This record gives sequence, C-alpha cells and structure tokens, in this order.
Amino acid sequence: RRYRCLDGELYIELEETSGVSKSCCPHDSLMCAGCMQFDAASCVECMGGFVREEDGTCTICEDTSGWVNDEGDACHKASCTDIKHRGLSSNQVCCKCGGGQRLATP
Repeated sequence: RRYRCLDGELYIELEETSGVSKSCCPHDSLMCAGCMQFDAASCVECMGGFVREEDGTCTICEDTSGWVNDEGDACHKASCTDIKHRGLSSNQVCCKCGGGQRLATP
C-alpha cells in the first residue's frame, strides 16, 4: 500500500533500522525546511547539517571551524560542557551542544 500526502503537502521518508517512517508536511510551512520526520504540528527530527529549535523548526548549523578541546577532539567527538578550550566551550561552538554557527534557513 502506497503512502499518500494530501495536495499541498510534502512527502518525507526516513529510513531507520526498524523500518521506514513516512510523514507529510505542509509544503508552505517553515516547519518543513530541513525536516526529516514530521508529526502533526512540528518537525520531530532534522536532517544532517540542521539542528532542531525549541519551536519545532530546523535551522542550518555548522560547528565552529578549527575548534578542538584539550584532548584534541573536534565537535563530533567532544562532550558537551562549559569547560573552555582556547576561550570557547563545546556548548558555544558545537551544534550538537546548542552552539555553533546558525544560519537563516531558506
């Protein structure tokens, strides 16, 4: 059986180990930008390169370039803390920690 969205909705498919999750998002909604899984009112999970905001939207985010902690770990390996390394903490520079460089999402 084929999953169908209503007219004016965007079809979203997310492959997971447990199977494929399918959802629909209103195509004119900012909630669809960067969204990988949508529920009735907001984005549940964002695509890679995007972070989920409190209001359910996804924003483009990039880790601050060149930052590493005292162990030499960049954001993808670093733990989220307020401990500063070269004046900045992972909480300030890493998207996964709520920091990073956030940009307006088209």
